[in-house]
Amino acid sequence: MNLTRTKIRFLDLTCNAGGCGCSMRCAECWAMLKVAARMQCPKCRAFRVHEHPERIAAVLRRRKAAVIGWDFTGDMFDPERQFGAIDQRFAAMALTQHLTHVVLTKRPARMREYFLTRTPIDDSHRVQTSPQWYGVATNWLDEGCGGILGRAWDRCHAAMETVDSSLPLRNVWNGVTVRNQAEADAKIPELMQVPGNRWLSIEPLWGPVDLDCVTCIGDCDDDGAWLEQIGGVIVGCDNRRDVPCDPRWVHYIVDQCRAAEVPVFVKQLNLDGKIVTDPAKFPEYLRLRQLPWTLTTKGAETP
Repeated sequence: MNLTRTKIRFLDLTCNAGGCGCSMRCAECWAMLKVAARMQCPKCRAFRVHEHPERIAAVLRRRKAAVIGWDFTGDMFDPERQFGAIDQRFAAMALTQHLTHVVLTKRPARMREYFLTRTPIDDSHRVQTSPQWYGVATNWLDEGCGGILGRAWDRCHAAMETVDSSLPLRNVWNGVTVRNQAEADAKIPELMQVPGNRWLSIEPLWGPVDLDCVTCIGDCDDDGAWLEQIGGVIVGCDNRRDVPCDPRWVHYIVDQCRAAEVPVFVKQLNLDGKIVTDPAKFPEYLRLRQLPWTLTTKGAETP
């Protein structure tokens, strides 16, 4: 398994370069409960943090445009993962400008640490020195067709010519998961210190979240103004039917996103104890499938 077709409705493919594994081991983790046992890799079955570099090579060989989610059966920014392994992921993203890369973490503090130490930026959001991933990508190119790039060398070389290493990668979206107000208050300020495109996953939604109450961050003049600097928001209920998610909580998030003119994607709802994924069965106001990126295999609105 290198690149995988996914049922995740806002992605085309996933690249789980870290296999199945996360040090957090949340009791409700779907990857640990539903996916790990099916894997052939012993470390995946044990849900340990490790690496599958051959899956990064599969991304580099991908010719057709696609939206690829990274490490959705783990966490790219797990504290047990070395920054050098993360450098390889971003090098692959830089060399595949025809692909859109989506990153999601529950650990935005470590994401912020990575960018501040591996790609230090100044107040104008320009990288002060060559980022570590740039060196990895350059080394791969220097290896020629006999290295990891293989027959993709020409395409990757042409892509690298278009990359400005002093700016965040334009084909990468860095996101964070928040599930309730406490997590929103703690994690969104960390996300807002990460350069480049940002997005927010409020799924599973475990309680009402008032985005306007999140503390003002960075260049924002007013509380809640940070939302206008988010590319998109995905919201949905827990996959477990017995975990409540009042549709009014989702409605309130949609209201805030619309007021800030931010794309919003309603993934699924808990309606009368049933998990509903078909937007045609949602209340009309919540039939929204807007994304800041363009899917190639699934229907979604792109504002």
